[in-house]
Amino acid sequence: MDRRMFVRALTGGLLAAPLVAGAQQAAKVYRIGRLSLSAFDARPGHETSDAVLDGLRELGYVEGRDFLIERRDANGISDLLPKLAEELVRIPVDVLLVTGVTATAAARRATGTIPIVCMMGDPVGQGFVKSLAHPGANITGVTLNTGGSDLGGKFLQLLREVLPRLSRVGFLRSINNPATAPTVFFPATSLSGMRLVTAEIRDPDGLDQALDTLIHSKIQALTSDGDPLTDAQSGRIVKFAIGRRLPGVFPRRHFVDAGGLMSYGPNIYGTWKRAAVPADLPVEQPRKFDLVINLKTAKALGLTIPPSLLQRADQVIE
Repeated sequence: MDRRMFVRALTGGLLAAPLVAGAQQAAKVYRIGRLSLSAFDARPGHETSDAVLDGLRELGYVEGRDFLIERRDANGISDLLPKLAEELVRIPVDVLLVTGVTATAAARRATGTIPIVCMMGDPVGQGFVKSLAHPGANITGVTLNTGGSDLGGKFLQLLREVLPRLSRVGFLRSINNPATAPTVFFPATSLSGMRLVTAEIRDPDGLDQALDTLIHSKIQALTSDGDPLTDAQSGRIVKFAIGRRLPGVFPRRHFVDAGGLMSYGPNIYGTWKRAAVPADLPVEQPRKFDLVINLKTAKALGLTIPPSLLQRADQVIE
């Protein structure tokens, strides 16, 4: 499926020729199914939801007039996703927007005909598309994988710049996401002289036990995998890091807004917004990675951020 097929599914073919002022109202109101592992990811006001809506608005489409959004989330319980996906298919929706490996898998099992637009780390490696250039089947979307960048290695590099003697790092990940297994997420070269302590969660209820594992392992810093499950727990994770005086590097900006030390990763808003662009395009890759540093948190932790690192930051929160 190419991007234009998605756009036509969304708006009945109108986006094949972008709307101009005064364009006639579509005869049919199309339904977008928004399937997510967590309410945090799919809620109005979150960057992954607003990006697509803003992209459609810029093309002249109005929610309620041209399209409606049917939102379903599993409250962090991955086992609920297949039932929710089937529910959206029965409505039926005209297109499915999904985030992450578990939601994409549930959507694919539920339908082989309704277009699925996903955002995830590595859709090729996980077998959802044949290639970025030629996705095939009914799945396309945006990937957070640049085809060579490794976030895990970058996280450790950033932490080492702040803590040159760092030797023990905690890694919090979703056990449901094979793309963030430690051997995949962190290249072996990045772990030289480093002990990685991995704590896994299957659902939100497992977070406290995972954090206890990290405490007992006496970690010196913290990071996480960027899965929707862990992203939705950003407030609890940052509270833990601050309480234990742990510097952290996280894959999403909202961790830093909550008080985390640093974030580094794809610009989610800009990447997801591309899903609304009408064109025969392959699976989109991120065009920009952002480094955000919370200088207030650094001071609270008694850390000095090297000037060279501050100069590379896209934003510094003071």
